[in-house]
Amino acid sequence: MNTPYKHRILESLLLITIAFVAMSGNTAANTLSPEVAGFRQRFDWRDDHNLVFDPPVSHQGACGSCVAFASLATLEMQLALDCNTSQPPVYLSRQFMISCGGGNCREGVLLTKAVDFLKRVGVPDYDCFPYESGETGKEVACNHACSDASKRIVRPAQIETVTDGFVDIKAIKSALLKGPVLSSLILYEDLEKYKTGVYRHKRGKKLGNHAITLIGWDDEDKAWIARNSWGERWGDHGYFKIAWDDEKALPGRYSWRFKFRAADAQKICSGQTKFH
Repeated sequence: MNTPYKHRILESLLLITIAFVAMSGNTAANTLSPEVAGFRQRFDWRDDHNLVFDPPVSHQGACGSCVAFASLATLEMQLALDCNTSQPPVYLSRQFMISCGGGNCREGVLLTKAVDFLKRVGVPDYDCFPYESGETGKEVACNHACSDASKRIVRPAQIETVTDGFVDIKAIKSALLKGPVLSSLILYEDLEKYKTGVYRHKRGKKLGNHAITLIGWDDEDKAWIARNSWGERWGDHGYFKIAWDDEKALPGRYSWRFKFRAADAQKICSGQTKFH
């Protein structure tokens, strides 16, 4: 076989292999360049929608309430997008989710259980049941909520499961283009000391599971951009980047996105739904 002909065969085989990898749905397809994969290189909802909160990032305090903070921050952000406003039209009650959703300060609550609670029951506004457990580290009985809580409930019409037990970068990016995503990670001691850059677990013992809100990604850093619930003094004003291929922390292994009916969102956006 002459050399030029051999080269043409090798080139053809290489092109076929590249095409096969690009079309497959495995991890390799998710690591293609943004142009090939159909996503921009960097995306951050704060840049795209000026999502500014007052306060921008709340602090869960002395209570293991990260699931309540992350899930309701995700819900509030989605409402802000639906209302086309820089701030959510209503601040939701973290205390209600903890006290009435089956959680406690010491053990927290399972993300799957919290997601189910939001789907079945929903939560009222903050003033209906202000957050107390962060200061005391103790639970507050559900009957301490306002008497008309059932009339002040905010509940998503649909909750989409984005990932369930494994990290799918393409699926999470697709969901993020529609709104913030509630997610989880395995928490280690070194995340508490994070200040800037891209977090990847290196040292320290495992502390348990932790809930966060994903708001974007950065392909250059191969990282998710996330919102935490440890206040503005932690990390990058309460936000951080975490490597999406961190095999210890496993960010994005479980994730969900909330959807509102247009009519329901409009009632909340226009003030037709009363929260007092």
